[in-house]
Amino acid sequence: MLKSLCALAILINCYLISKYAFKDGRLICDNYIINNYLYVSLAFNVCILTVLLGTSLPINNEKIMLMLLCNFILVFVFLFWLLSINPRNIVQLHTIWLLLIITFSLTLVPLILLNNVENVQTAVNYTIIVVFTSLFLGYTLGPQLITFNWDRYLYYALIGIIIVSFAHLYLGDNKNPNLGLYIAIASLIVFTLLIFSYSKKVIDDSKKCDIEKNPPNYPLSSYRLFSKVVNVFANILRLVSRGRGRGRR
Repeated sequence: MLKSLCALAILINCYLISKYAFKDGRLICDNYIINNYLYVSLAFNVCILTVLLGTSLPINNEKIMLMLLCNFILVFVFLFWLLSINPRNIVQLHTIWLLLIITFSLTLVPLILLNNVENVQTAVNYTIIVVFTSLFLGYTLGPQLITFNWDRYLYYALIGIIIVSFAHLYLGDNKNPNLGLYIAIASLIVFTLLIFSYSKKVIDDSKKCDIEKNPPNYPLSSYRLFSKVVNVFANILRLVSRGRGRGRR
């Protein structure tokens, strides 16, 4: 039933995008902010359907690790491909974007399979609260508070967190059993701030949009928010799981 609802939501999303984001086969700047979030909505509907299908498959622990490795490689391949595509190349842009969303969504399957339903539902609820609050505050307060490109420094912090994460994986929990907790909290803060600044960036991009000189790239823009939200969810789920204990479904 839930899969059918997701499929229906995807069809409605596609209809709305074709109606408002396109004209004469090209992406248009009219209703920029609405169009951008229509793509974000489509990305999450595709994500939910992908996760529902993925978690229904029989996957053992050995396959989970292989699946994660393959997905991470494909995510980077599709992301760099998406970044290199001319926004006017509509077919290629949307094909690679869809493959990127599906591949990124599949990275959630192992994380969800290793947790129980209660933990996942709690993480989803907290994620919705964090994301919508950050987007709203970013939309209303972002233009006043963000007076410089703080995304650069947030990404520097994220690189540092990734380095510490790899060191933690290598050393294990024996050296510092709470390091995993600190990493999850730090990552959550950074991605929340990136979502906050995203709202202001969408506003700025809508003003710069020009169908001839600077055409809109809704797939790329929507992926930037999608990836941040997925990371917020993943870190919240880790924190919830750590607090309650994992327990498979």
